[in-house]
Amino acid sequence: MLKVFSPIYILVLSVWLVGESVREGITEHFFLESYSEDVLNDYQGAFAMVTLILEQYPQSDWQSLSEQMSSPNIPIQVLKPDLSIFPTNLLSDWKENKIVVLDARNDLLIKKIEGTNLGVQIGPIGTIEEKDNDELFVSITVTGLLALLILLWTLGIQRRLNQILQAAKRLGEGDLSTRVLDTNLNRIGSLNFHFNSMASRIEQLVNTNRRLSMAVSHELRAPLSRIQFELEYALEESDAENMRSALKSIEEDCIELESLVNESLFYAKYNQREHDLQLKSKNLVQWMFIWLESFKPIRKDIVIDYKLVDEDVYVELNDAALSRALGNILHNACRYARKNVKVYLTAHSESILILIQDDGKGIENGELHDIFSPFYRSNNQPSESKGFGLGLSISTQIIEKHQGSIVASNLPGGGAEFAVQLPRQTNSRDART
Repeated sequence: MLKVFSPIYILVLSVWLVGESVREGITEHFFLESYSEDVLNDYQGAFAMVTLILEQYPQSDWQSLSEQMSSPNIPIQVLKPDLSIFPTNLLSDWKENKIVVLDARNDLLIKKIEGTNLGVQIGPIGTIEEKDNDELFVSITVTGLLALLILLWTLGIQRRLNQILQAAKRLGEGDLSTRVLDTNLNRIGSLNFHFNSMASRIEQLVNTNRRLSMAVSHELRAPLSRIQFELEYALEESDAENMRSALKSIEEDCIELESLVNESLFYAKYNQREHDLQLKSKNLVQWMFIWLESFKPIRKDIVIDYKLVDEDVYVELNDAALSRALGNILHNACRYARKNVKVYLTAHSESILILIQDDGKGIENGELHDIFSPFYRSNNQPSESKGFGLGLSISTQIIEKHQGSIVASNLPGGGAEFAVQLPRQTNSRDART
């Protein structure tokens, strides 16, 4: 990291030093006219006074008078200038008895004394050596302090970036729990926050893939073992009826394997961030009525009652995806219910709420969050249930892609409740059209 910042630091410092050294020269070169005018205005009064004094004495005394009016820092002379070195514009000013700026940077000016070929020259302005040394000392001190501040600032950024670099290396080596400190002393804008968000997302995806791989392997083992056993039995069995029974069992296991693969593919599909659903605006009340009337519960002894809001409620939804999400939840409720399942649809100003309730044993408090994890099976799962534990996880992903949320809780009188919240379209007129 030092190799990266050292050239930048040296470059910034060099540019500043060079800029300071040539600043006045550049200013004089590009703004000569305004620079000269400023210098000329500074000395108009001095020229008027010197000329007035000289005109009161004979020309033979001018030299001595100018020496008396001079000072070490502001020399004043009466001399005959070399007009051959004057540019055309300055020569014209000289002939018109105007003040001529010979060197604006060093304050060197001259003005013709009317009626003579002599001129009064003021400058160049000088300073005592001690003052020059003091200015040099101050300049070096200020430059040094500025360089030190830039160095400290650069080292601070270097330290913070080095922390992120080391964290990135650890993350790349497999330490998925790596995070960087997001405090004022360690923060570089929003870089720390976004790095931690990225690391959390990577950790979540990797852990999900690991869990998915392990769970799929576990789920595949049982039907594959049964298929292998039934095949061995069928190969050794000579009775046609027994062989047909073994093949029937193999067929059922193949169907189970196909269901597992399909569920896993659905989970992987909706788990992709780039997989966006095509949403269309629809009247949810009408959609829910049609969907509930055509819904076929997995248990024939379950009674499903529903109550929908009376007003028109519009949301953006994907027919197939939302049907699958709510279907998984409703099938799950039917699986755990004793006799009854209830569905409610209520509307609020900015959202709608779908409640699915059953009259079963409910969910253990420690499982209220875990049941949405892939391949998770509740401890209260009925023995005859054949689910893979992916239904609620898929429902969660689909609902989140609808910009909604799902929460599980237990009812006071017993049973479980799943609350699905979706954003409501406020401009229903546009939704209808």
